[in-house]
Amino acid sequence: MTHLEQARMAAECGADFIQLRSKRLPPSALVEIGIQIMELCKKYPTNVIVNDYPEVAAKIDCFGVHLGSSDLSPSEAKEVLTPFQKIGFTVNSPEGLSKLDWTNIDYVGLGPLNKTTTKKNHATPLGVDGLRSAAKEILKNKPLDIFAIGGIGLEDLDALSPLISSGEIAGVAVSSFVLSNLNPVAAFRSLSEKIKERSVVNC
Repeated sequence: MTHLEQARMAAECGADFIQLRSKRLPPSALVEIGIQIMELCKKYPTNVIVNDYPEVAAKIDCFGVHLGSSDLSPSEAKEVLTPFQKIGFTVNSPEGLSKLDWTNIDYVGLGPLNKTTTKKNHATPLGVDGLRSAAKEILKNKPLDIFAIGGIGLEDLDALSPLISSGEIAGVAVSSFVLSNLNPVAAFRSLSEKIKERSVVNC
C-alpha cells in the first residue's frame, strides 16, 4: 500500500494519530504526500505527525513532529515549527532519560516493548516491567503523555492494560502488526476494538 492508502485505512478504522514516516524518501516528497494525507484527515478525527523532519511538519501544518536521538534537537525543531505544533521524542532506555530536553518535548514514545521489524538495529526490548519503570521515571520529571512503541501486537494489550489504567502510559503505537498482516484492515480493527475496551488512545 502507498502512504496515502495506509493513512486512509488507519483513519477509516478510527486511528487517533497517523505518523508519516519514510527513511528513503526526501523531505520534498514527504511534503507532497503529507499534504494529501492532511486533506484526507479533514474528514476524520485523526491527527498527523511527521517523523524526523520538523520542516515537513511545518509546511503541511500537521499536529507535530516525532524525533529521535539522531535528528534535530527538540529546541532546534521548536524554532522551525509553529507555536501550536507538538514535539515527541523516542526514549529507548532508562539511561536515555538523562538526555531528555524536558522543556521542549510534549510526549514520549517509549520502547521498544518487543523486537520490531520496522527499525533496523533497534534498541534492546524493555518488556512490560522495563516500560513501567521508565514510564514512572519520566512522570516524576514531567506529566507527559507516554506511548508504548515497538513490536506491539494484540497479545500485548492485556499486559499493558494496568499501565493504561494507572495513567502510566497514554496509548500504543503500532505498525508491523497491521501492515505485515494479510488482512491489515481486519488486523487494525481487532486491535482497535481491544484498545477501546481498555480506553487507550489508538495510534
